Amino acid sequence: MSYDPYEFQPQLVYHVLNVAFDTPGILTGVRVLEPSVGDVLVPLGWVSVPTAWDGTTPVLHVLPEGGTVVTDDFMTASGLDAADTAIGANHWTANIAFEGKSIMIGGDTPIVAIVDDGAGGDPECSVGEARIVVAVASSRSTSGRVPQGEE
Repeated sequence: MSYDPYEFQPQLVYHVLNVAFDTPGILTGVRVLEPSVGDVLVPLGWVSVPTAWDGTTPVLHVLPEGGTVVTDDFMTASGLDAADTAIGANHWTANIAFEGKSIMIGGDTPIVAIVDDGAGGDPECSVGEARIVVAVASSRSTSGRVPQGEE
């Protein structure tokens, strides 16, 4: 059986999630992505804020479902209370921090986004929107076939 060896090269895939102050589950966790075994979360994502959030110091956290805010964050974005200003050709949240390097993520733990007041509480927002973009390197086959030697 022959196969294309490039079919199994890692592919960088961007996952986008738009959230707002009233998105169901935003205080407890909105799923950003459901990773597959072997996926690697790469620190190339970003957050943009088309509409500023009001409330008390809203902070966005991207972390594994069931994880602890701040301790387990892959990505943290403060500054949701100010709409973006142009940086180059894109709109970015200036205060974004990646809490680690590239991170291998399993296929059984979804990645979620949570907005809190920076101390685990409800920021009590009545307006605000954000676009979350996370980058994942995936080596999954585009055809669904298994590489030789891994059957």
